[in-house]
Amino acid sequence: MRRFMFFLMVGGANTVLGLSIMFILNAVSHNPYFANVAAYVICFFSSFWAHDAITFKDIEEKRRWRIIPYVAVYAISFLANYLVLTLALNFTAWPAEVIFVLTSVVFAITSYGLSKAFVFSKKTNAHTN
Repeated sequence: MRRFMFFLMVGGANTVLGLSIMFILNAVSHNPYFANVAAYVICFFSSFWAHDAITFKDIEEKRRWRIIPYVAVYAISFLANYLVLTLALNFTAWPAEVIFVLTSVVFAITSYGLSKAFVFSKKTNAHTN
């Protein structure tokens, strides 16, 4: 439960950063797809660093190349985000800002589960003899 609370705090801060970037870029470009992609590319690095340093810092032995599965987790989570974005833009009349919040929730749920299972878990980071 403690790790989940840290995940929420770190993810919340990263989500605020990402949503801020999305709102600004969408206001300037009027292109929600561009705003969404740009924000997630920018936030990838802050997300990995913060989750590694704060959320999952208690993992005793961290794999050197754990960023590789993190890229895969982030990509899968982003695809879920992008699918929801596309569906919402095409089938609702909701403002882009509301859709951005919805897609951020989808991303957070997906990325937490996958990160916990495949990137930062004790099982995936332990040496096997």
